[in-house]
Amino acid sequence: MISVPKSAKGRIGGTAFCFGGMCTYHYLVRMFLKRSKDWRYPEGDRSVKVPYYKYRIAEKVPGPDGKPRTETVLWLGDLPGFGESDREALASSLISLIETGQPLLQDDPFIEDTAYEFYGEWLKRTSGGCGGEDAVGARALAKASAKSDGETLLRMSSLKVERARKVGPEHICKKVLDRLQFVDYLKGRGWSAEKAELAAVQVIERAVRPYSELKTVSEIRENSAVCELYGIDPASVNKDSLYGSALSLYEERLGLEGHLNSRVRSLFGSGDVVYILDTSNTYMEGRMVGSQVFRFGRCKSKRYDCKIVVLALVVDSDGVPVHTMLYEGNRQDVTVLQEVIGAVTAGMGLSPDARPSDRPLLVIDAGFNSSENLEWLSGNGWDYITVRRSDGSDYTPAGEPEVVTDSKGQYLIQIQNVRIDGVDDTLLLVDSEGKTAKEASMDSKALQRFEDGLESIRRGIEGRGTKDRDKVNARYGRLKQRCRSVWRCFDVTFEYAADNPDRTVGMRWARNDGEVGKRSGGHGKYIIQSSASFSGPERMWDKYNAVRTVEGVFRICKTDLNIRPVYHKTDKGGMAHIHLAILAYWVAAYVLHELSEHGIHVTWSEVVRIAEAQQRVDVVGETDGGNTVRKRMTTEPEEKLKMILDALGISHTPVCFFTRQVGMSKGSEGGKPPSPHDT
Repeated sequence: MISVPKSAKGRIGGTAFCFGGMCTYHYLVRMFLKRSKDWRYPEGDRSVKVPYYKYRIAEKVPGPDGKPRTETVLWLGDLPGFGESDREALASSLISLIETGQPLLQDDPFIEDTAYEFYGEWLKRTSGGCGGEDAVGARALAKASAKSDGETLLRMSSLKVERARKVGPEHICKKVLDRLQFVDYLKGRGWSAEKAELAAVQVIERAVRPYSELKTVSEIRENSAVCELYGIDPASVNKDSLYGSALSLYEERLGLEGHLNSRVRSLFGSGDVVYILDTSNTYMEGRMVGSQVFRFGRCKSKRYDCKIVVLALVVDSDGVPVHTMLYEGNRQDVTVLQEVIGAVTAGMGLSPDARPSDRPLLVIDAGFNSSENLEWLSGNGWDYITVRRSDGSDYTPAGEPEVVTDSKGQYLIQIQNVRIDGVDDTLLLVDSEGKTAKEASMDSKALQRFEDGLESIRRGIEGRGTKDRDKVNARYGRLKQRCRSVWRCFDVTFEYAADNPDRTVGMRWARNDGEVGKRSGGHGKYIIQSSASFSGPERMWDKYNAVRTVEGVFRICKTDLNIRPVYHKTDKGGMAHIHLAILAYWVAAYVLHELSEHGIHVTWSEVVRIAEAQQRVDVVGETDGGNTVRKRMTTEPEEKLKMILDALGISHTPVCFFTRQVGMSKGSEGGKPPSPHDT
């Protein structure tokens, strides 16, 4: 491919290729058969000219101005007696001869001889007649070249491609794991080479195609070439070996997490100034009777019928995991902070009396904010920044307001330093235009939903529904529970029969404008609180926005890596499943960070989609002697994948090996001597 200026976009034979914010014009420098129309007198009749077509081998080449133009390589004339398929076969053989010196053997000897004849003319014109005076000389020259290059001539009609396996995403993941020294670490922990490489295969498959262990086995055997990257026989991988591998990796989680973090920091640099703590949860399909971890709680996926487990995650400003912990599903965020940050402190090797300047700034959301937690953080030398919980305290301005925009530049945000009596921390009032619109819409829907519920109760009272006082009150209580955020915005009264106080006969309500106005006045406003000092409101606002990093991490884990739901039936199996997704995220985080450094901003699923176009295939053909030749090859990466590989510093073609059974030496296959497979 040749790149030319953007001004050439749209020229014939060209393709505009845009990716990662860059746009380049490409066109194929490839020979092809070109047809042109001309006029001539029929033989023996010069009264009128008749049309005919003449053919030539042509190619696209860059002109002086960078624009593509067509040049003639060899004129073929009108090719009398050749049908369309014959002309294409002749052109294919000629192009192969001209470009490589090797022909594509044809089933039709006439086409083959004609190709050699034209090739001889081309040799005579380009080499001054040396070695190619006629078809016989051209044939001899081509066969001599094939013999000297150690290549085999195959019949074109016999060529076929078999056993295609995806290798592009797997190749990227393997190179990342190599840089993270994943297999080397496990070997250092006493794992055998086969067990460590099987674990790497499992992590790669979870990152690329996050299926169950059973489906992963089918994927490895039928769709993926990941085993060829390590020389493992796919038939030796089964669901039990994958279950065992996941459990063994979970046992290594603490040491492995520290190793991966130190490796990434050595590759990315050690400029961490912000840590972000957040939690999410994933649900379990099944009853999980007797589970010590999976409990009923507030499921963020709204699967309240399922038990959940809480994942606490600390990441740095690059989205690289620092520490992960799993908790019971009924644990609240506010109860896990001290344990998680205590483990992070111990992992960093810092003493409790170390200065806050010696460690990163901790960003947490309102769910972790309590006076006890903030005092604990300050007492243990951590500076923090968080959203202050609303307690009705009055605030006064402490500076001039500033206006910024959100990350997408869609909405205006006003920020201003404020003071609250009795609070020594730095406080920043945030008034977001976008958040105001969102909360106003949510409130409007909630108010309407509550009023619809009141109307339903009223119709029941006045119609044929229940009128029993206790049952009506129970129904009203359930409605208040469903709309707990807005029920105070209504004044509701019930009327009872004079002769029977337990019988409800009427119901009235009205909106409380004071409560509604109070709620709408707080839309879009919240206060950020920090124990650290900042050069200005905008600097403090930027630091708090790092919280969106961990939100992106959870988004990848849930959507691209399928961390939810969990189908395992034991606590260990479920936690091993989640840990495997976290290991896969290490790979995705490394790739996405490196691509963003090169101006390529894509999602992990998009990287996988682009890379899946590169595959390993068997090319099979027959020689003119009737022998079958089989060669295992890797397809060339397409342009988008080339850009990704170049940005990551990864070779375009993976190195693959003959597969082996577990326990056999790498490179062996059926008694063959160890040797890398042809790539």
